[in-house]
Amino acid sequence: MAPLDSSLKTGLDELRTLMLGTQVAFGFQFQSLFQDRLDISAGAIQTAALSGMSCTVLTLGLLIAAPAVHRIADYGDVGGRTHRLTSTLAHAALVTLALGFAATVFVTIATEFGPATGLVVALLTAAVCLAAWHSWGSVLRSTSHRREPTAVNSRHAKLHDRIDYVLTEARVILPGAQALFGFQLIVPLMTAFETLPFAARVAHFAGLAFVAVAIVLLISPAAIHRIAFDGDDDERFLSLSSHIVTAALVPLALGVASELYVATARLLPASSASQWTAAVAICVLFGLWYGLPLALRSQRESARCSPQT
Repeated sequence: MAPLDSSLKTGLDELRTLMLGTQVAFGFQFQSLFQDRLDISAGAIQTAALSGMSCTVLTLGLLIAAPAVHRIADYGDVGGRTHRLTSTLAHAALVTLALGFAATVFVTIATEFGPATGLVVALLTAAVCLAAWHSWGSVLRSTSHRREPTAVNSRHAKLHDRIDYVLTEARVILPGAQALFGFQLIVPLMTAFETLPFAARVAHFAGLAFVAVAIVLLISPAAIHRIAFDGDDDERFLSLSSHIVTAALVPLALGVASELYVATARLLPASSASQWTAAVAICVLFGLWYGLPLALRSQRESARCSPQT
């Protein structure tokens, strides 16, 4: 069996695949709200569009939570807890991603063929996604002779491996943020953008700026590693890059919440729901990306400081 550090690296690489698809889905969902043929006055469309974006944001939170725990709670070291948590969060994210896909499919199909047909196709989409992402793997898991990865010392990971982890974590988040940024740039060029309230238009440009800052921060470790350290292993680079990747999650969370605010203002212009959805999104994302890792770090430090029995 592969050692635990190798399995964790593989898990982070798998999250990168999911992250890109999730952010592209979020960008498409957001951009679709400004298309001319979309009837945002229809209650079913409003509910499905907002539910789909909410599921996608939750998926985003779950996927980034694993790298956040590894960076904040485990200080970039290797441990069985992070490996198990990565798998658990990925499984949960696939469920919410399937629901987000289904809601988006409903909006598209209902626009052309009506809500009844849209509901049928959306349910089929959810069923196919869950079967391919969960049922198929569960069947193979039950018939395979699976063993746990070989454990390694979680407190003394090699410097090279820890640097590799932090660069991988940046790569997990970066492609999706770049994809979202592209969708954000297009929206102000659409005619429907002019119909948004002034506050929502300002929120969009704020979200655009937040995501741009996140992208700049996430690219910085690779640039610093090459320019300042010639690609060599260095404790100073590890410390700096860890802080940069951790800090990048703040503007990313604010950018996603800002766009959810804009989306809600577009769907429900006469409601105060936009403030609530943005506030909930911020609480969920910060809770998963900072609250959970800090709680686990506190638990780890308490266990380390407790007297041995």
